[in-house]
Amino acid sequence: MHLYTKLKPHRKRSGFTQEGLAFLVGDKKHSAISRYEAGDRRPDLRTAVAFKVLFASDLRELFPGVHAQVSAEIAERARALSEQIRSQGGGRRAGYKLRMLFRLQREGLDGGI
Repeated sequence: MHLYTKLKPHRKRSGFTQEGLAFLVGDKKHSAISRYEAGDRRPDLRTAVAFKVLFASDLRELFPGVHAQVSAEIAERARALSEQIRSQGGGRRAGYKLRMLFRLQREGLDGGI
């Protein structure tokens, strides 16, 4: 699955080669950086956080494709869960959950999670 990333422009602006960036994030192969930049491979959580630290950017900015995909998936699941909670009734806790689920749906549709 190809996922849109903005790693390459950040790397180029920083002046690092793929080899240098691979070393900094702790990856033994610079070819992994090429695959991350092309969106052909997803970094693990540790590597994604390393990119965040190195480039002082949030993950939404570095990986907008993954961010949009996850936001949409969460929004859809939040919609399904809110329907389930409404059908079961529930009280004060249900009200809090529904408000949170509504926010997740709204932000997910706007791409803002």
